[in-house]
Amino acid sequence: MKILRRLKKQSGIYIVATVAVVVALIALAILVVGVGYRAGDKVLLQNIANLLSLGAMEAYSTSTSQVYSDKVAAGIARANVLVQRNTIKGISSSGLAEVGYAGEGKDGGDIEFGLWHEKYTAAEPCGSDPKNYPCFIRNESPLAITAPNPSANAVFLRLRNPSTNPIVAPLVGNLGTVEVESYAIMVPRCLANLMDLSYSVVQQTHPACEGKCYSLTGGNPQAVPTHPDYRRQGFFAYSGFVNSALDCSNLAPYTDFPALTNLYSAIYWCSMPQLRSSDPTNGTNPRYFFREDFDFEDRPGGGYMIDKVRTPQPFATYLSAMNGALRLIKQTSTQGDKAMLAGFTGLKDFRARVPGTKPDGTDEPDTLTNEIDYLIQLTNPNNILSPKVYPNFLNAGLIPIYSRDQNESGTNLVAAIFNAAQSIADRSQCEEIAKKSIIVATDGMATCGPIAGHTDPKTKEELGAVLYSCDAADYTRYSTQEALLLGILKDYLIENKIAVSFLMDSNIINPHFLDISKNPDPSSGGPYYTLDELRLRGYGIHSTKPLFETQATCGGVNCTDAEAYEGIGTGGENFTFPRPLATLGQLALETGGVICPLLQQCAPSDCPACTGGCYDSAKKDGGYPTLKDCARQHNRVQTCSYIDGNKTQQAAYCATKAVGGNPFALREPAFVTGP
Repeated sequence: MKILRRLKKQSGIYIVATVAVVVALIALAILVVGVGYRAGDKVLLQNIANLLSLGAMEAYSTSTSQVYSDKVAAGIARANVLVQRNTIKGISSSGLAEVGYAGEGKDGGDIEFGLWHEKYTAAEPCGSDPKNYPCFIRNESPLAITAPNPSANAVFLRLRNPSTNPIVAPLVGNLGTVEVESYAIMVPRCLANLMDLSYSVVQQTHPACEGKCYSLTGGNPQAVPTHPDYRRQGFFAYSGFVNSALDCSNLAPYTDFPALTNLYSAIYWCSMPQLRSSDPTNGTNPRYFFREDFDFEDRPGGGYMIDKVRTPQPFATYLSAMNGALRLIKQTSTQGDKAMLAGFTGLKDFRARVPGTKPDGTDEPDTLTNEIDYLIQLTNPNNILSPKVYPNFLNAGLIPIYSRDQNESGTNLVAAIFNAAQSIADRSQCEEIAKKSIIVATDGMATCGPIAGHTDPKTKEELGAVLYSCDAADYTRYSTQEALLLGILKDYLIENKIAVSFLMDSNIINPHFLDISKNPDPSSGGPYYTLDELRLRGYGIHSTKPLFETQATCGGVNCTDAEAYEGIGTGGENFTFPRPLATLGQLALETGGVICPLLQQCAPSDCPACTGGCYDSAKKDGGYPTLKDCARQHNRVQTCSYIDGNKTQQAAYCATKAVGGNPFALREPAFVTGP
C-alpha cells in the first residue's frame, strides 16, 4: 500500500511538472512567434517607409510652387496618401498613423528634408573627414524656418507603429513599437545631345545629286533634264552669298574655290525658278524647289538662305526626340540636372555647342547648363516655321550645310562622343552621383579616321590628341574609327559611367533588327523577346549575340563592307552598309544605352499571318502597341517598327528610355548633421 501511495504521489508530481513544462513551451512558442511576427512587421514596414520617402521626394521635386514650405507640404501630403493606401496585417488594426515634419508630433513618424552630399569637396559641407560622406544635412523645420527659401535634394523618413498582431496579442499583448528609417535622394542627370550635321541628316527631304543634275557651261548652270529628279534636288541651307544679288548669268568666279562648295550652291540656286507661280505644273508641289521658298537668316561670320517650306528629315525627327528627352528631365527635374546641345561634323571640335560662344567671341566657362527650358526651345523644330520663334536651332548654329570639304561634311563620331564625355565626366560640371547620358543622332557612317601614328591611343590624353583625316571613299577611315569606338572610347565611357545611345535613320544602313524567339524550338515560332528583354539578355554583341544583320549589298548583290562603303562615298546608288548598326549597337549595349534604328510602321499587308493588323494594343510599351508575334519570325530581318508609332514617335520613345524617367533613389548616409 505504501508503494502504491508513493507511486500515486510521484505521478501527481510528474503531471504538475509536465503541465508546467508544456505551459512554458507554449509561452516560449508564442513568444518566438510574436518575435517572428515583429521581425516580419519590420521588414514590411521598411518597404512602406521606402515607398513613402520616394513618394515624398517625387512630390517635393515636381511641385510647381517655388516656395520651400509649399514644396515640403506637397511631399508630406504625398507620404500620407501612401500611408492610407498601405496597411500591414498585425500592425495597428486602424492602419498606419500619419507622418509629419519633425516637431509636429505625429504618431506615424517624422519627415525631414535637406541636402545630400555624395562626395567630399573643397567646400567641406559635412566636415573635412572624407569618411563623413555621403552625408545628409537636414534643413530647419518649416515651422520655424529662418533661411529665406532653402532647397532640398533628399528626404529622411522615420516611420513607427506598434506591433499588435491579433494572433499573439491576446497572450503577450503589445510587442513594442516597430521603427524604421529611410533616406531618398534626387539623382541629378547630365545629358549631352549630339546632332550629326553632315548633309546626310537632311537627305530625305533635300537630296543633293551634285553634278548629276546640273552642269556648268560657259559660266552658266545648265539642268540635265535626263535626270528624273533634277528639279527635286536642293539644299536645306545655302551660304549667304547666294541671294538676289548673285549674278546667275556668270558663275565663273565661283569655280576658283578648291572645295567647289560655293559653285555647287550657286548652281543649285540659279537653277531654281524664282516664283512658284511661274510653274503652273509643279508650283503647288512642295517636292519641287523655288527660290521664294527660302528666307535669309543672319549668323555671325555670314548668314544663310534657309528653306521655310520643307521640314528637313531626319534632322527634325532627331530634334524632336531630343526635345522629348529634355522635357522629361524638366518634368521630373532635380536641382542638379544639366544638359548640353552640340552639332558635329568631321572636324575635331564641335561645329556648334550650347553652352557655347558668348556674343563677345569668348567661350562660356561651363560646358553644361541647367537652363533646360532654353534647350527645349532650341530643339523644337517648329520654331523656324512662320511665325518664327527666337532663339531657335538655327541661331544655335545647328545648320546642316552641304560642303565639298570632307572635314566639313564628314562624320567624326569618336571626337564628338569623347568631347561630350569629357564635359560630363568633369566633376565641376556634373555631380559624381549623377546619371550620365549621351544621345547621338546620326546615320553612323563614320568618314573620319585617325591618321598614321594615331591609330592606337592608350590613354584619354592620347585619345584627345588624335589627329583625323576624312575621306568618304576610303574604308580605312571607317574601320580605324570603329576600332576606337569599341576600344579605348568604350572603356572611357564605362569607367566614367556614361551611357551612350543612338538614333539612326538612313536607307544606307538599312534600319532593322533581328527577331529572336524565346521558344526553345525557334522553328515553332514565338513568343518573342521585346527589345528591352533583348538588351537585358546581352543581344547586341555581334560576335556572340547579334541583334543586326551586317551583310552589305552593292546594286542588290552581296558585297564586302569596303566595297559598299566606298561605293556610297563615291556617290553610288543602291548600296547598303548596315555595319554601323552593329557597331553602335554594341557600344550602346556595353555602356548601358539604347540603339534605335527608326523604321517604317507595319501595314496589314506586311503581316499577312496576322488578323486585325500587325500591332497588339493589349501589349504596350511606353504607351504604344507593340508588334505581334505573328508578324515576327526567328532570326529574320525585321524592317517594321517595334512600336506602333511614326519615326518621330519612335525617336522620342527611344530618347526618353535613354534618359530614364525616375531620378529618385534610396541611399544610406555615413553622417547626418543639421539643426
